[in-house]
Amino acid sequence: MDQDPHMSEFDNLNDFSASNPSDEQFGLGDSSLSGHAKVPSLSIVEELEIRLGVGQVMKSTEDTYLLYCKYAHAKGFGVKKGDQRYFTDTKEIQAKEFECSCQGTKDEKCSNDRVPVYQKLIIRTGCKARLRVGWEKGGEWKATRFVLEHNHEMIAAGQAHLLRSSRNISHAQKSTMEALVNAKIPLASVLSYMEDEAQGSEHLGFIRKDAYDHFFSKESTRLLGAKLIRLHVQHLKNLKGELKKLNTDHFQDIEK
Repeated sequence: MDQDPHMSEFDNLNDFSASNPSDEQFGLGDSSLSGHAKVPSLSIVEELEIRLGVGQVMKSTEDTYLLYCKYAHAKGFGVKKGDQRYFTDTKEIQAKEFECSCQGTKDEKCSNDRVPVYQKLIIRTGCKARLRVGWEKGGEWKATRFVLEHNHEMIAAGQAHLLRSSRNISHAQKSTMEALVNAKIPLASVLSYMEDEAQGSEHLGFIRKDAYDHFFSKESTRLLGAKLIRLHVQHLKNLKGELKKLNTDHFQDIEK
């Protein structure tokens, strides 16, 4: 789930109903809740702040990222992957940070002849909110830093599902789409069906652009693979021709 820091967090700004993300949407599953009893009196944001607090044990960096994305979705901000530190002379990660997507500063340099297609809703404000996890000597990942304060307004609840870090097409959803598209059903009709089944596009977990991007990437990979195969076959044919010519010339030299 890596995100280009220069990309907009939104692909459209239509009004949708608010929705709370599920653990399944973020790939967490029930196992990620072990050891964290739910307290009915707490809001989803307060509960997740406890689960992400300094000293809390995490299963992995990826599980931590998904959990932080769920927290960000509930609170109303986007997430991007930040710096990571390695153990000396190894490629093993020692610590990793996940940051608010408003981290950093906006690049003021822009060409005068470039006209923006749309105005970005989320801009870089130098926000310091972040979560850091580190590998402890005891052999486990632990949250070592958790900055909660943001220097910007949160996204409205009705638009939080449009955040890039809140969107993910599950394997089951990909399988459903691919099966229906292979059955010659237009992708637009497939998405309309899935949105109805989810009782609204805001509950689907991804937007239509994500689905089209998935199929474009899949088709591009297929076409690239076919092209590589054709090039390989052509290369073998050329090589065979060169070897045949080489053998012919060799025998002619012997006969002389």
